[in-house]
Amino acid sequence: MQINTAFHKHLRSALNHFYDHEYLRQCELAVDLGIATRFDAPAALRKILTDAIDALKPAAGESIGSTPRQLYDVLLYRYVQQFEQDEVAHQLGVSERHMRRIQSEALDALACHLWEKHHLDDRLIATSEAATGQPGPSNGADDWDWLKGTQQERVSDTRQALMNILDLMRPLTTHHHVHLDFDAADVIPDLAIHPVALRQIMLNLLGVAVHRANGGTTSLQVQPHGPIVRIEIDANAPAAPPTVMVEWDNEQEYSLLNIAAHLSALCGSQLAVTGDAQHFSAVVSIPAIDSLIVLVIDDNEDIIHLLQRYASGTSYLVLGTTQPERVFDILQDHDVRIIVLDAMMPKVDGWEMLGRLRQHPRSANIPVVILTILAQEELALSLGARAHLMKPVTQEAFLNALDRISNRAPDRVSN
Repeated sequence: MQINTAFHKHLRSALNHFYDHEYLRQCELAVDLGIATRFDAPAALRKILTDAIDALKPAAGESIGSTPRQLYDVLLYRYVQQFEQDEVAHQLGVSERHMRRIQSEALDALACHLWEKHHLDDRLIATSEAATGQPGPSNGADDWDWLKGTQQERVSDTRQALMNILDLMRPLTTHHHVHLDFDAADVIPDLAIHPVALRQIMLNLLGVAVHRANGGTTSLQVQPHGPIVRIEIDANAPAAPPTVMVEWDNEQEYSLLNIAAHLSALCGSQLAVTGDAQHFSAVVSIPAIDSLIVLVIDDNEDIIHLLQRYASGTSYLVLGTTQPERVFDILQDHDVRIIVLDAMMPKVDGWEMLGRLRQHPRSANIPVVILTILAQEELALSLGARAHLMKPVTQEAFLNALDRISNRAPDRVSN
C-alpha cells in the first residue's frame, strides 16, 4: 500500500493539535478525509482519529511488551491522553530514542488504517482530477460550486429577504407548534452573499431549529457588528428537564447543517453551531457591503420609502425619520455621511433645521442636500447645503447628487 507522504504529514500535524478546535477546523487532514466543510469538523475529526486508534488496540491476551501493544499505547498516551514523549517512554520502559522509533511505526500503522478505511486512494485521485480540470466523481456539494464566481452578488434588502424566508417557514412552524420571533436592527446593511445561498442557508438552519424546538420557541435576531452582520437562530424545546449533552445523531440534521456550512464557506461567511437536549443555536456571520449611510428627514413617509427604493442595490443605505427632533439621537447611533432634508415640514421648518445641523458638533461637517418643491437652490447653497433637489425627484438625480457629494463612482443598475 503506497501512502501519500503529504497525508502522513497531515496526520502527524492533526495528532499534535488533537484538542486545538480551531486548528482542526482548518487542517489539511480534514480536507483529505472530506469533512472540512462539516459544521462539526473538529469533533468529527477527533472521533475519526480516536476510532482509528481504538481499531489498532490489540486483543486482551496480547503481552505488554509486544509490538502491537506498544504501537497502540504510544498513540493512546501520546496523543489522546496528551502525555509528553519522555513520560510515554517511561511508561513503556524504553529509552527516548527507542520511543521515537515506536512512535514513527505507530504513525505508519495509523496512517495505513485510515488510508484503507476511508479509501483515500480514490478520494485523493478524485481531488487531483478536480484540480487538473479532469472529470472526477461528484460529492454532492459540487452542485453549489457556481457560487464561487458570484462574489459581487448581494442581498439588498436584508430585512425583507429574511421576512420572506420566515414566511416560507410558517407551515413548518405551525406543524411543529413552534412560536417564531423575529428581531432585527433598524438599519441592516446589504449583505455580500448571493440571495439563493442566503435563503438555502437560513432554510436549512431554521429547519433544524424548528425540529429541535418542537412545541417550543425559535427566535431569529439580526445585528450589524462592524464589517459583518450576525444572524443568530436560537431554538428552545419546552418542558426543560436537566440539560443533557447529546450527540448529533439525526442523519437529516447532519445533511442540512453540513450543506449550510458548505454554502457559508463558499460565500465567505462563517457558521457556528451549538446544541444540547433542550437548546439549539446557530450564528451566521456574513460580510456586509461597505454602505454609506444617508439620513432622509421628511415628514412624508412615502418620500422616505421612495428614496430607499432608489438606493436599493447601490452602495448607499438610506435611513429615514419623519421626526426632526430625533435627528441628533440618530446621528449618535449611526455613522451618517449625508443628510437629505425636506425644506417644508410642519413642526420644524427645513431652513431652521439646516441651521441647527450646521451648528451642532455631530452634524456640522455632514453634507446636507435640500429636497423641496421650491426653486430655491441659491438660498439652500448660501445657507450651507451642498446640493439642492426639486420634488418630484428622479432616481437618477437623487443618486447622481449622492455620487457627487461622496465622490463615489456609480456602481448600480437603475431599478
